[in-house]
Amino acid sequence: SLAAGAALGLRRPSSAPQAAEAEPYFEPLLAPPPVAPSGEVAGGTWTQTAEELQLVLPLPATTRAKNVSCKILPTSISLAVNHDVVLNGRLLRTVVPDECEWAIEGGGEARLLRLTLAKRTPTAGVQHWQSVLAPQ
Repeated sequence: SLAAGAALGLRRPSSAPQAAEAEPYFEPLLAPPPVAPSGEVAGGTWTQTAEELQLVLPLPATTRAKNVSCKILPTSISLAVNHDVVLNGRLLRTVVPDECEWAIEGGGEARLLRLTLAKRTPTAGVQHWQSVLAPQ
């Protein structure tokens, strides 16, 4: 009987729903996705998506395509503008050279070089590139 249960200190289970606390196990799944690392390189900036890295570098106002030398191999890059080396070294990870491209955009003081590197292996979260070049 209810009276006997009350005398023993037993309570009837509440039918009201309790506020659910987020379990620590699920917190990484519920957290917003991390922002992909980006930064500065060779006087410009770099950003990335899952499939590619994009470098944006300022250029002298008179720079033309014939003044740019860009050689991209699966594991290295060499970029020179007006015979001055801008970026040279081993890439942090592998790219697909045939899918990489560069273009000159803008004019005058706003002239810039946009270089797109196609990642061989798409990345996400902690797999994203932490830099463009490998540590020396």
